[in-house]
Amino acid sequence: MIIGIGGSSNAGKSNLAALIAEACSPRKAFIFNQDDYVYPEHVLPRIRDHIDWEHPDTIDFDRFRSDLESAAHKNDLVIAEGLFLFCRPELNKVFDKMIYVDLQEDTFHKRKSADLRWGQEPEWYIDHIWSRHIKYGRPPDGYDILVLKGEEEWPLDRILAFLNI
Repeated sequence: MIIGIGGSSNAGKSNLAALIAEACSPRKAFIFNQDDYVYPEHVLPRIRDHIDWEHPDTIDFDRFRSDLESAAHKNDLVIAEGLFLFCRPELNKVFDKMIYVDLQEDTFHKRKSADLRWGQEPEWYIDHIWSRHIKYGRPPDGYDILVLKGEEEWPLDRILAFLNI
């Protein structure tokens, strides 16, 4: 089974992926983080004085999809998570189940402002991150997608029931 988890930056996608993998133990699970498939910095576009990470073209989707499909043959459960996970229709067809972690804009701003992993981001760039999420990161229409609120505790029993696990 391949599960896709999408949502904005700081929505909790990585935490949810780990929670699902742990809940599904002892099944052999593998987690893919889309950030591991970003092209090298020197080829990425820039916006003002920043590298513009906030566009699907920064992701090597061909390698990402190939690795997902390969991992599905070796693992019972493959969980992919990322900001731009649902922006490519051809990739959406790979997922057996899809989960979207919905985060309110004000919560996103608070969390992103407090996230210092890459240093303090200027407010204009945090606004840019949100606008790119709205443009490229929203869940696609026409799929059965479990939507979870990023501000609430996740109902593990409901998640596992949705996943048929």
